[in-house]
Formats: sequence, C-alpha cells, structure tokens
Amino acid sequence: MSQQYAARQILITQGVFTGEQLRKLIDQAQRNIFEVRVLPSYRQLIDGNLVVQPQPLSIEDLLQRKPVNWILRTSGNGSMEVVLVTGSAGSIGSEICRQLLQFSPRRIVAVDRSETDFFLEHNLKPHLEGVQIDLIVADVLDQSRISDILHQYRPQVIFHAAAYKHVPLMENHPGEAVKNIVTATRRLAELAMESGASSFVMISTTRP
Repeated sequence: MSQQYAARQILITQGVFTGEQLRKLIDQAQRNIFEVRVLPSYRQLIDGNLVVQPQPLSIEDLLQRKPVNWILRTSGNGSMEVVLVTGSAGSIGSEICRQLLQFSPRRIVAVDRSETDFFLEHNLKPHLEGVQIDLIVADVLDQSRISDILHQYRPQVIFHAAAYKHVPLMENHPGEAVKNIVTATRRLAELAMESGASSFVMISTTRP
C-alpha cells in the first residue's frame, strides 16, 4: 500500500500492534524505504498531558516489554573496536546494528545471505558519525566463507541473530530448523573461538 500511494511515513498508535506485527512492518519499511512513527495511545492521552508528536519506533515497541539493560565497553579501551552481526538484514539484526551505534565501535560488520542488507546501510548512513559499516553477503552455514570473514575482520564481539524464527513453519521442516539454527550456531561459535572473539551473543528469535 505504501508503494501504491508513494507514502514516506506511516503513523501507528502505541500498543495496537504486537511485537511480531511491528517487526514485519519494519521489514517492509526497510524494503520500501518508508518511516514508521508511533503516536501515544488513547490511555496515555487520557492519563497525562502528552504532546501528540509522532515518535520513532523504540525497542520497547518491538519487544512489547521492558528491555533488559546490558553494558558493553566502548571502543575507547579496545573491547568493541569491531562488532559482527549475523542476520543483519532482519528486523532483529538491523535493530541490533542501530543500537550498537551508541557505543561508537570503529566498524560494524553486517552479515546476511539476503541482499536487502542494502536497506540497512541506507537507514544507518545518516547516523554513522565515523562508524564504518561493511555489508557482507554470506550464509552462516558456509563454514569456509564465515571463517574467512572472521579472520579478515577479527571482531571482538559477535551478535548471532541469523535464524529461522517461526515455530509452526519450522515444525513442518525440522531438518532445516536444526541445520539453520543448531548446526550453524555451533559452527559459528567454534569459529568465533578460533578467531579470538572475546564475546559471542546468541539472540533467541524462535517464537510461537
């Protein structure tokens, strides 16, 4: 619909959509290059004096819960010079890349087998402020390719978000689920140790 009407911005009401629906909307926004902004809910308008000003989607909107606070040291002491994110073209992986910008790493290596990573660069470019982003097309199941990437960039921190995420579909294809989630994660973790990465974070994305 956004393409039909050449829309550049879509306004939604806070709390109306589920986290999964919002993630799908973000995926569409990245592909079609439009912006999603959030308006206060009617309860917020009734309970308090709010300015009806559309706001960008927050991580709380996507999660539908309070986020868990996590602390990473910045590149100032060398612990987060280079960060690698798998599944970076997806809604979760791309959000991780956006959140990482606040820590000012020297380089973000965005890895995904989908070429829609192009839209990630388009969306992040205005906010990079000196952070280098490298878009890498690669499948996490390709052990040789991933090994080459890790040894080339030597990331200190790896966020592994590449995975199938829809339980009902994967229940019909258990072999593919095990291969893409279990096998790929194990191989990536082993390669991360071999390449000297100091931190490996697996993002659990499978949900009913």
